[in-house]
Amino acid sequence: MTKKGVSPLIATVLIIGFTIALAALIMTWGTTFIKKTQKDVEIGAEAQLQCAKVDLALKSHNCDALPALNTLDVESKYQEEMVVWVRHNSVKLVPVVPFGVPAYSVATLNLGVVLSAGDELEVIPVLKTEDGVENVCIQSSQKVVLDCV
Repeated sequence: MTKKGVSPLIATVLIIGFTIALAALIMTWGTTFIKKTQKDVEIGAEAQLQCAKVDLALKSHNCDALPALNTLDVESKYQEEMVVWVRHNSVKLVPVVPFGVPAYSVATLNLGVVLSAGDELEVIPVLKTEDGVENVCIQSSQKVVLDCV
């Protein structure tokens, strides 16, 4: 009985072909993975640089028994208009219209909540990247503890 099999030459060619196909598949996946990772790092770096340029200050606040009269003055020294979120005692206030702060100016934010002495307000700038994605700059936030009478 004679056993027939693949000749050593054909086996070698098949192994080399399989190896080349596998290498091409891995290189294609690797290239896509590296480009995506590079893009993600670039976007993150852009966002951090943008946040590093933010300069805002809390100028004054007004405490009143009527929530509609409670205000906070925020000064922006940033080159573009920005939106800010305000947290009252660690709870985000959701305004009907986002609080806008024009470039290089002071904006009075109508908070619409009851404020009392010892309450904490935190103003968090939210910028838009070139891609239109919101960039929350938590490291550039400003806090104030109220001294309402």
